[in-house]
Amino acid sequence: MTHIPARDGGVVDVAVLGGGTAGAVAALLLARAGCSAAVLERRAAPPDFTIGEGLPPTVHPLLDRLRLLNEVRAGPHLPAYANRSAWGGEALRDHDFIRTPYGHGFHLDRAAFDEALLARAARAGAAVHRGVRVTGRPRREGGAWRFSLADGGSVREMAARFVIDATGRAAAFARAAGARRERYDRLVAFWCVLPAADAGDQATLTESFAQGWWYTAGLPGGRRVVALMTDADTSAARAARTAAGFGALLAATRHVHAACGGAAPAEAPAASGAGTARIALPYGDAWLAAGDAALSFDPLSSQGILTAIYSAEKAAAAAYHVLRGSHDALPRYAALLDSIFAGYLHDYPAAYAAERRWPDEPFWRRRASPPHPLVRRAAAARAGA
Repeated sequence: MTHIPARDGGVVDVAVLGGGTAGAVAALLLARAGCSAAVLERRAAPPDFTIGEGLPPTVHPLLDRLRLLNEVRAGPHLPAYANRSAWGGEALRDHDFIRTPYGHGFHLDRAAFDEALLARAARAGAAVHRGVRVTGRPRREGGAWRFSLADGGSVREMAARFVIDATGRAAAFARAAGARRERYDRLVAFWCVLPAADAGDQATLTESFAQGWWYTAGLPGGRRVVALMTDADTSAARAARTAAGFGALLAATRHVHAACGGAAPAEAPAASGAGTARIALPYGDAWLAAGDAALSFDPLSSQGILTAIYSAEKAAAAAYHVLRGSHDALPRYAALLDSIFAGYLHDYPAAYAAERRWPDEPFWRRRASPPHPLVRRAAAARAGA
């Protein structure tokens, strides 16, 4: 990994804010294209675990196109052979990936996956800066964005001709630049990692309940992730903030609790936003947003990592063309994201409508019809097209 010089070392072509999946892929592709790219990652070291570990089988063509498929296959990841769900009834139903033309999906060691992508970006020529934090408001001066960066006890400067915001759901740069983030719901995730009760079970299991739904999946290293999805204002959300409350809710499930072998967390689960959101206009003066910073999906859709990789590919291409004088690369990129989001909105209510056992519960009532005026507006636009 490289270090930021003590003085301004010149202007890089692209500063990529965030070293997660989207940021690492964007930096890798820019470096391959001959651009000078610098990844600014606030964490000094990779996390022990990162939530969001499922890759569907449809990712194979994309990874192959980006020359990343073999690396994923060789990594410390598990194949995912099926989705198993108790949704709309108590019985489990299987959707076996053997019926797809792509084969299996993956249960990733997400932290290792992101680290491998960052390492690939660095080998391709991108500069990866760890443990740095943008302080203050980035400023546009002399045809470049200029950043004050806190690096340990010092503050240093960097300048870039273009910026890709890959800071995740925080969308830190985009919001600082005045972009408006639209939120469609209040879904939150509470999750923990437990020892795997059955190392041979390589299906993702989903189970609905009155106030939301659960999922669990096996992970590399004999571990299992278990997550509760509910709205922030439910009694389940209040209870899940403690280890005892989360454990009691888990014990009340039928299938997920069994898959976890009856295990319970020893500590309070982690919590994070999991709802649908987007940046209304995902670009501005020499910047754009990619990954979760641009579009955030409900985990039920299984689109998170897939869209992060795809949007990073298109974001890198847009930045490359802007740097070479294109005037329509950013509007075209925004139109592409709009089309992705429109397709998602088409399926978003239908996935929840399949569960009808608790029509009077607020969680399900909110999802029985389009949960946000923007969803209704998108539906009206499609009907008039």
